[in-house]
Amino acid sequence: MVGFLKVIFYHLVSDSGLPHVRHLYRYKSRRQFAADLEYLRRNHTVLSHGEFAGHLAARTPFPPGSVMITFDDGFSECFSVIRPLLLEFGLPAVFFVPSGVIDNRHLPFRNLVSLCLGKVKRAGRDELRALSRRLEVLTGRKPTGRKALLKRLEALTPAEAPVLEAASSALEIDAEKYLEERRPYLTEAEVRALARDGFVIGGHGREHAPLDRLGDDELEEEILSSCGRIREITGQELVPFAFPFSGLELDPARAAGILDRHPFISAVFGARPLPGDRRVIPRRIWADSPAGAGIRRSNLPRLFENPPDGG
Repeated sequence: MVGFLKVIFYHLVSDSGLPHVRHLYRYKSRRQFAADLEYLRRNHTVLSHGEFAGHLAARTPFPPGSVMITFDDGFSECFSVIRPLLLEFGLPAVFFVPSGVIDNRHLPFRNLVSLCLGKVKRAGRDELRALSRRLEVLTGRKPTGRKALLKRLEALTPAEAPVLEAASSALEIDAEKYLEERRPYLTEAEVRALARDGFVIGGHGREHAPLDRLGDDELEEEILSSCGRIREITGQELVPFAFPFSGLELDPARAAGILDRHPFISAVFGARPLPGDRRVIPRRIWADSPAGAGIRRSNLPRLFENPPDGG
């Protein structure tokens, strides 16, 4: 949050249990999301990216009660479910899309973890044994039993990509086939259509990988490449950027330096705040959780009061 501005973020909205997400976190149904939009329309000033950028440029305060609505990760539901509801309520939003997932070219690490978790929960005894053997060879530790395997998979980090690859192979999960058959991410045509509808598309890295350990040149290339690809697709004059996994470990001066060198990147979301520089936006409020929400009752007031951890 910056001054009076609250920035909320969702990943998706769906009435279905999506295998690539359902084992990572809970998310809202169409009706629950509609209740959020009704609450925001009645009780807050929902800023467009243009209004947000205008306040930054003029260094003027945001109106009291200002909120920005954002979405991360570029799931196809951004177009099929979220877009129609935003248009119905007449509310603006920013969609942060990893450029590498567009047209379903890549399955990010955490989404593959979700597929593995789902398979383990349904797996028979022989499949569990095969997975235990593969993990033992790669890690030197032998999980025993379903609960231990689930715990090990849940704890995987992107640095352990070979472990995840071995696990998905042992479980006979074909990521390329899943991408081809399920089409879980936005297409380039859908990204372009969202922009035509007046929504703003932002960069979110190339393959939704953590960026905090990248060197200065690598970090700048990742952000510039991601935002440049979005600009190429949409024709936007300004492209904001949101760090995957929040980016709160990064020195905010690094992000500010990139903004100085590349003015078409309007702001960076997720990095720690830099005193006096409102282009570097700190923690956003994670709004996916349906806990406490009803068909006509939004849980956003509770989330605003006690923001959950997330990134």
